[in-house]
Amino acid sequence: MNCAPTASMPDCCDPVALAQALIRFASVTPEDHGCQAALADWCITLGGRVEWMPFGNITNLVVRFGAAENPRFCLAGHTDVVPVGRPESWTVAPFGGEVIGGFLYGRGAVDMKGAIAAMVAAIAREKRGGGDPEVILVITGDEEGDSVDGTDKMLHALAARGALPEQAVVGEPTNPTKLGQTIKNGRRGTVNGTITILGMQGHAAYPAQADNPIHRGLPALHELASLKLDDGYPGFSPTSIQITNLNAGVGASNVIPGRMSAVVDIRYSPAINFAGIETAICQVLERHNLRYELELVHHGVAFATPPGPLVEKVRQAVVRHTGMEPELSTSGGTSDARFFKVYGVEVVEFGLVGQSMHRADERTAVDDLERLTEIYRALLR
Repeated sequence: MNCAPTASMPDCCDPVALAQALIRFASVTPEDHGCQAALADWCITLGGRVEWMPFGNITNLVVRFGAAENPRFCLAGHTDVVPVGRPESWTVAPFGGEVIGGFLYGRGAVDMKGAIAAMVAAIAREKRGGGDPEVILVITGDEEGDSVDGTDKMLHALAARGALPEQAVVGEPTNPTKLGQTIKNGRRGTVNGTITILGMQGHAAYPAQADNPIHRGLPALHELASLKLDDGYPGFSPTSIQITNLNAGVGASNVIPGRMSAVVDIRYSPAINFAGIETAICQVLERHNLRYELELVHHGVAFATPPGPLVEKVRQAVVRHTGMEPELSTSGGTSDARFFKVYGVEVVEFGLVGQSMHRADERTAVDDLERLTEIYRALLR
């Protein structure tokens, strides 16, 4: 196979050139601006069979390589990126894709156009060497947004026709400071929402004629903040309720408010589920004889992929190409890996160093892109 670049296409064996090209599309969720179309063109040149899966206003892409109609191994990621923020805080053009001092700069360099470039380059190098890797790429444009019209619906569609892969590696930036430090083999679940304590508004000079929700609610909130929801789970810390905002009052110091609202964020382990969390909160509020409103939103299930063939395969590839022994971790927020687990696909995450993701001057070391390409290439074999 000829990997040589043309006037309209970068060298598909070069992850830096591919990443530069992807970065130059300002694909801030939900916009794509042609990013996935370029990716599809590269994959077609490499012999990939492209299937578009748009949902709502989101562009999604599935590409199959190899002789198998439904490859069992999957590499997955997202082409959408977060907004630039304040442009003046950047020292380079956010969508310029510049290489300076051994680093590739630009929004999405780390999270996660760099990893997608490494995936494509790994496939191209295998083909150049005479191989024909059997792999499916699952690429969404809705990971940084609400994650409603992306990976979840794509996997649902694949499951409906019996076309799910058996194993998947998601290319999220998993490493804190050096490539090879961490494989994410699970994620905590996420629940957030609002607890509203109801009282009765009145004049502060006549407290007996009012019902102060702050006075009534604070003991319950204190109990919730120290509530032991579980004892943790292998690889997971115990679940806790974090109160991230309190709001009460009408703007006047002499008015007892009629309600107080507390915003909560809960990152939970597989030792508990959403129903258990909701029940535990209600029990505390009712034990304090409170009138309340509870609105909780479940954003992602907790999951863990125990050590086994997939974890070991990724571990060996990481050790071989970085010289580091990676640790298994379930830290951080949610990712699209959770959807693979829901549909019964064995999944782990491994990608670039995440130190600069979502920041100004997002960047990845060029050497890391090269090594990540070889790690993905080892997995394809």
